[in-house]
Amino acid sequence: EERAAAESHAPVTDRAALELWLLDQDLRKVVPSGGGALPVGLTSAASSSLSAPTLLQLVQAVNTNQPAARQSIAGPQLLYLTLTDGTTKCNALVSDPNGIAGLKLKSPPGSKLLVWNAQVWRGCLMLEQAGCKFLGGSVPTLLASFSDREKRTEEREIALAAGISQTGHRKADKPPPFETFKPQCKPTGTHQSGASSPSGNASEPTEKILETWKQLNQGEESQKLGALLRNLTLSLSGALECTLEDSDGQA
Repeated sequence: EERAAAESHAPVTDRAALELWLLDQDLRKVVPSGGGALPVGLTSAASSSLSAPTLLQLVQAVNTNQPAARQSIAGPQLLYLTLTDGTTKCNALVSDPNGIAGLKLKSPPGSKLLVWNAQVWRGCLMLEQAGCKFLGGSVPTLLASFSDREKRTEEREIALAAGISQTGHRKADKPPPFETFKPQCKPTGTHQSGASSPSGNASEPTEKILETWKQLNQGEESQKLGALLRNLTLSLSGALECTLEDSDGQA
């Protein structure tokens, strides 16, 4: 047993075996401080490139086409990644419209990517199939925490889709139905006290005005215009006097 334990911690010298071993290791624990493969100042460069093949580890993947609360919704994806070489973090955008073979939104943290000939814009790697290969890998500690987090996220998204809040009550997530505005207009000549107009008909002055207008438009003779206007003036004056008398009596 002691011999088997010693062999499991023995240095890996075979290249193929070393590559397989690295796939399942957390680079943040095996890469010595300052020994990362990313060039110094790459993440702060406005425009640059990563030419040499570089092994990077996935920290997080986000679909920028969907809100944070609904990452699992089916549809077009634009993956924005957080990567690390073991000591330095960097951001990457999958700019290839066909994506990267094997790389998905649900790819667990700890997965490895080999990147080369990648353009860098404002510190962000632009990943395309011609310069990126998804290698996979599985880091047990990272995979366990990722699975638990994904389970909670899935449960929350199912609850949101059903319109149920965390308290168990259905949310009113839909706006009320549209209703056409219908203004309520008071009849002309109606008093606040509810009393009717002195003439008995609140719309009588208005009717006289409309009648006069119709007669004018029908080509009434000019001599009749004065008589119509006098009758209208007398009618309005009488209504006004009665209104004032009622107001004085109420006071």
